[in-house]
Amino acid sequence: PQGDSLLQVAANARALPSLPLLLARGADAGAPDHSGHSALWLAASRNDHAVVKALLNAGVRPDLHASAEQTPLLAALRATHPDVAETLLAAGASIDATDAQGRTPLMLAAATGKTGLVKLLIEHHAPADAEDDDHRTALLYAAGFGSRDEVELLLAAGASPKRADARGISVLHAAATQSNAGVLTPLLACDVPINQRDALGDTALRHSCQRRRREQHARVQCPKGSRQERVQAEHPCRVADSSSNFAVHPRREALSFVSDTSQYSREFGPRPPRAERRAVVSAVKRDRTPRRSRAERR
Repeated sequence: PQGDSLLQVAANARALPSLPLLLARGADAGAPDHSGHSALWLAASRNDHAVVKALLNAGVRPDLHASAEQTPLLAALRATHPDVAETLLAAGASIDATDAQGRTPLMLAAATGKTGLVKLLIEHHAPADAEDDDHRTALLYAAGFGSRDEVELLLAAGASPKRADARGISVLHAAATQSNAGVLTPLLACDVPINQRDALGDTALRHSCQRRRREQHARVQCPKGSRQERVQAEHPCRVADSSSNFAVHPRREALSFVSDTSQYSREFGPRPPRAERRAVVSAVKRDRTPRRSRAERR
């Protein structure tokens, strides 16, 4: 259908006994389907562990992918499928591959809170101080996620706690915005410059105060049981103000040091539908604005 090969049709149908037979007859495992993706890449991104194992056992290389794709390991990590990622690593997948933003497998694992994967990648000698296109390191992603265990693992692997990204956001800045204060403990023990400023001149203390102020402001403006609180509970999407340049997505809980909407969408997927955003705005207006009589409005 739609120009897909027999191997792709068998993989999509999860016809596991057919996969080694087709590969033994010369089926091209790296050929793209109608959407431009290879069989192993699709299985890794869909968390189809059985198909991934069947393809690897049949002799498919763990880094095989179509020309327009990233490696299957990066696909599994971006989709937060740790079991598939562990299988690909055990089969010899490259730990030095990068995605379109220059992020390595270690950075993606740290950004999604997969401590076991971070430890496994470090054991495979993944470079702890590698930088992406915006000069962020895996330690900065781990601090932004708020994982003390990941931070300690990366520090023990030799990651530098004094790095900063292209906006001047340091590891300490990222950790200071998290509700888990414990993530600061191993960083402060490394004698990091506590008064270091980012490109806007803000220190880690200021970032921490801004985060606390937003949380307190939300609690004051959203009384318990109000319609606004119910809407936010159903659609918990939060975007920080532009002064901190942080955008947090609750599904990934990964910190992105960006302020523009297009980059937010590329990093964490589409924003909520417009109808949902309007519902939140309407609820806020109803809770804040007292009803006035017609005579008062005149």
